[in-house]
Amino acid sequence: MKNEIVLISLLLVGSGFMNEVKSQSEPVSGLRHRRGLTVEFGRGGYAITDENISREKYAGSIPWVGVEWARDHTRNHFRLGFEALNSSSIRNHNVTTTITQVSLHQAFLYPLSDLRLFKRDATLLLGPSTEFFILMNSQDIAVAALGFAQSIAALISVGVRSELTIPLTSRIQAEGSLRAGVLSLAARMVDDERTDEPPARLLTALSGTHVVFRLGIRYSLSERWSCRLAYASDITRISSWNPLLSASDFLNLSLTWGL
Repeated sequence: MKNEIVLISLLLVGSGFMNEVKSQSEPVSGLRHRRGLTVEFGRGGYAITDENISREKYAGSIPWVGVEWARDHTRNHFRLGFEALNSSSIRNHNVTTTITQVSLHQAFLYPLSDLRLFKRDATLLLGPSTEFFILMNSQDIAVAALGFAQSIAALISVGVRSELTIPLTSRIQAEGSLRAGVLSLAARMVDDERTDEPPARLLTALSGTHVVFRLGIRYSLSERWSCRLAYASDITRISSWNPLLSASDFLNLSLTWGL
């Protein structure tokens, strides 16, 4: 099941990337410091309650890395990104758990009507997105024969993504983005000896979603290079099966090589 989910998600993202590479169009002005390859690093707080393992909350500090490719065209704006979190020091008192979280996502964004915010011109993009997301939670404890100390949740989602850009000066602009799953094919590790629930289900945003929000300031270092300091929030909620809720917030620094 896990291999099928990974294969479907890679084909989904790969097809979008090939369509983007083949397209021949002129770039849109106004987002010149957003296009290109971005590398991001951050660290922040993380908390999770995963009732597949325990009703207790586990929390701690976790590092975050991300890479994104952004390309602007006349009629749309393409995004392809990868994000990962990993830490073995998420704990509840003396019990620790290892968290690994990976997201592979893409989006095609379209400009909406021109906006005026805070007496400045603003650019708002909105469009469909797809994502493969997996969260692995493994408690670092000895397990009895009937114990259950590992949990895996995966989402292949169709959703929406939006981006807002507000130029402040010739070198500085404010940026915000929101990405959320709307309809997901979800998979959960289940204990076959204790339940007859299916390992896969189709979920709406009300029963399972992954949401990422960012708000930051970008500074243009040169014609091709820019950096951004941003606050990021990452929330995963699955209410089907045994409920899972995780949340994290970060300060991250990114560096973009522009086209």
